[in-house]
Amino acid sequence: MGLSKKLKRHPIPRLIILLVILGGSLYLFGRAINVKQETLARVLTGSLGIAPFAYFFFADRLKQWLSSLLYLIKPAQVAEIELRGPIQEDVNQGAFGGQNIPAKHVVKRIKKCARKDYDALIINIDSPGGAPVPSDDIRRALMKLDIPTYTYINSLCASGGYMIACGTDFIHARQDSLVGSIGVIANMNKFGGLADKLGIDYERFVGGEHKDTHRPLKELDDDERDYWQGVIDASYENFVDVVADSRNLDPAYVKATKAEVLLGTAALKQGLVDNVGSRAAFRQYVEDREGIDDMKIRRYDGGKKVFGTVEHLFSAVAYAFGRGIGSAVSNTSTNRIEYRM
Repeated sequence: MGLSKKLKRHPIPRLIILLVILGGSLYLFGRAINVKQETLARVLTGSLGIAPFAYFFFADRLKQWLSSLLYLIKPAQVAEIELRGPIQEDVNQGAFGGQNIPAKHVVKRIKKCARKDYDALIINIDSPGGAPVPSDDIRRALMKLDIPTYTYINSLCASGGYMIACGTDFIHARQDSLVGSIGVIANMNKFGGLADKLGIDYERFVGGEHKDTHRPLKELDDDERDYWQGVIDASYENFVDVVADSRNLDPAYVKATKAEVLLGTAALKQGLVDNVGSRAAFRQYVEDREGIDDMKIRRYDGGKKVFGTVEHLFSAVAYAFGRGIGSAVSNTSTNRIEYRM
C-alpha cells in the first residue's frame, strides 16, 4: 500500500503532518515580520493546541476549501455529488443515527452546480432508498439542469435511490451493484393484543372514519386494511410511472420486476441501467461522450453545510432530549410510507 493510501486510512499521521506544516509556516511567517520570540512561541502553542480539534471537526470542510483553491488554478470540467445512506428531508435527527441523504441540502447543492460552468454532473449513489417526496425532489432538481447528468451506482441503488437515478440522462452500474427494488413499503406496529392482556383500554374519539387507523393500540379491520393498501397501491403506481417514463419502458414491464433487487448485469438486461463496468470504464465513457481529455472532477458531499458536523451534533442531542432517549435510538417511524428496501 502506498504512502498516500496509508495516510487516507489513518487520520493521526495526517494530523501530525498538518501540525508540522502549520507550525513551520507560522514560525517562518513570524520571523519574516520580526515577531518577538516570546510572542511567536505563544502564538505557536495556541495554534497547535487548537489545530487537533479543528482538524477532527472541520476536516471535510477544510478539504473542500483547499480543493476550491486548487480548482481556481485548474478548474474541473465535471461535478460529482456523492449520496450515501437513506433519503430524508433533512439531516438525520436521531442522536445515534448514521449518515443519511438530506434532500433539501442536496437540491441546494445541485442548484449551486447549475450556476457553475460545469460540462456535466455525476450523481454517485449508494442508497437503500427512503421517503418518497425527498427522493422525488432530488429527481426533479436533476431534470431541470441544462447540462448532461450521469448516475454512477456503487454497491446499492434501490427504491428511492433508483428514483433519483431516473432523473439523470445515463445510469452506470457495477457488475455486482444491487439495483431496483421498485416498490413501496409501510409498516404499522400494533399492540392492541398486548394492551388487552395488560388491562389497558383504548377509548376512541375521532372525526373521520379512518383518522386513527395508524394508532398502535387500534387494531385494523378488513376495511381499514383495504384503505391503507389503496394508499400504498396509489404511491406504487406513481413510482412505476416515473420509472416507465424515464427508461422508456411499459408500466406493466416495470411491475413485472416485482420490486426485486437485481445485480448490475441483470439490471442492464432489464433496461434499468445503460451500462455496466468499472469506475475507470465509466470515466472513459463520460470523457468520450463529453469530448473531455483527462477529465477533472470536483467532488461534493451530498449536502453538508459549513460547520455541519458541530451543528448536526448539537441538533441531534437536542432532538434526543426533546423526544426522549428511547425514541431517539430508533429514528425510523413505523407509520411512514417509503420507497426503500
